This record gives sequence, C-alpha cells and structure tokens, in this order.
Amino acid sequence: MKHAIAAIVAGLAVTACATTGSSTGDGMAMPSAATAAFDYAPSRDDAPRITSSRFGYDLAGENGWSGEMRFIDEGGVPVIVLTLYGPDGAPTAAELNIDMPYLGNGMRSFSGETNSGVPVHVALQAGPCSTAGTEPTHYASIEVGPSAMRGCASESAETERWSRGLMRYLAAIDACSREVPDAEHVTMAQPSGGGTGVRLSDTQGRRWECTTRSDGTVNAVRALDPADVLLGEGDPIFVRSDLPPNGEGCYAYEAVRFGDGRLIGAFGYDTCVGPGGAVG
Repeated sequence: MKHAIAAIVAGLAVTACATTGSSTGDGMAMPSAATAAFDYAPSRDDAPRITSSRFGYDLAGENGWSGEMRFIDEGGVPVIVLTLYGPDGAPTAAELNIDMPYLGNGMRSFSGETNSGVPVHVALQAGPCSTAGTEPTHYASIEVGPSAMRGCASESAETERWSRGLMRYLAAIDACSREVPDAEHVTMAQPSGGGTGVRLSDTQGRRWECTTRSDGTVNAVRALDPADVLLGEGDPIFVRSDLPPNGEGCYAYEAVRFGDGRLIGAFGYDTCVGPGGAVG
C-alpha cells in the first residue's frame, strides 16, 4: 500500500484548519477519557484491518478525494488506520495516534505518518458539514506533508448514536429547553410520532421527557422515573450554546460548531462511567 502521496493531494489547493495538541507517539494505550468517546471493536481476528473495526469515519472532500479512518485494537493498544483515495482511486495508507490533550480545544485531533514516512495530521470538528446524499457528523481537515485538504467526515459505528441527527432535533431541543425548569443538558433526542422526543436533565439532577408536534410546538412535558432509561441515552449528552471545561462533571467535551466557527453547543462523553452508564 505504499503509494506516492502526490496521487492523493495533487490539485488540491485548499488550506486545512490549525489545531492544537501533540501526539503521544509512545505506544501507550488510549486513556479512559478517549476510550469513552469511541466505539471500536476490542478484537481484530484475522480480517483485513479496514474491515475489522466497528468504529471509524468515512471521509469525502473537495476535488474528488475520499477516505476512511478505522479504529482497531492491536494487543490492547488502539491504532487508527487512515486510507486516502485520490481522484484516480489510488490509495495511500497512514497510521495515526490520538493527539493529547484529548479533545484539546474541543476537537478530535490525530497525528502520524504514511507508510512512506510522510507526516499526516487530521482534525475533526463536530458540526453540520455538507456532503450530497449523506449526513456528515464532522468537518475534516487533513494535512499530508505540505499539502492540505478539507472535507466532511461521517461517523460509522455498529450502533448509531442519537447525536448523529442533532441538527434535525435542534429546534425541538430549544423549544423543550424553554419548557423544562432549570434545564441543564440533553440526554437524548429522537423522532416521536410526527414530532421529536427530547430527554433532558436539570440542575437538580431530575430528568424530563418533552415531546413536540410536527409543527415544532411542545405537546407534553413529564418527569421521568429514575428507572426509565432508553438504550443509548446519555451517550453523549448535549449542552446547548456552551463548551464546558474538559473534565467538568466527569465529561470530556467536544465542541459542535457551524462551518464559520459559531458555537452550537457541546457533546459530553462520560469518562467516569463510560457509554451506557449514568444518563443524568
């Protein structure tokens, strides 16, 4: 898979966004804060590396380039395999590490090198990137040596998180937040009848369910019993119009932004209990 990187970046005259953070580069296992936000397979078997992972990103960008990032486990050490495809379909492979501090500046950042030793840096910013026919979850900025490219990244996982449809639910989230006293964060949003069902937690730790009609108006609000928890609820939580400090409330926070940088809110990944744990 050692191909010239020029086949991937030729003709791409775009500039990647700058990010902060430094790669561990020491072969250490991913810390718990990072593990909580990813959902990759804990085993490899003998399948090809690109198909052995259950979590990753599908990439697509300007001028016809595409690619994929797949998360695998090699002896307990997470490895991110990046494969880029130029307009002519020629692949170039790279192995990446997660940059530290994890989710520095609210972004996912990775660094490594291609099979031929060319430095690679990938930055993923959560937000409503636009690619025809898909629903991307992140803006993607990729640097390969001196060349740079931009595009979109779509999260791919065995179980799809509710957060993938955030922008479809945002109006309902805002309407419900106005109806729930002291609403602090959203634990889940999903289609409900012809409208949207939104689950929220308030500053007192109480949980609420709010449903909206098809026209976006609130239909009903009810308090939830502590035992009333839906599959995937709280993975992640969503904080509207704010980016809390990383580590606050045992959460690692990922900023969600529009393409012009305006803040939409933040996803919080539970680093104390992990996915499927506490939802409040």
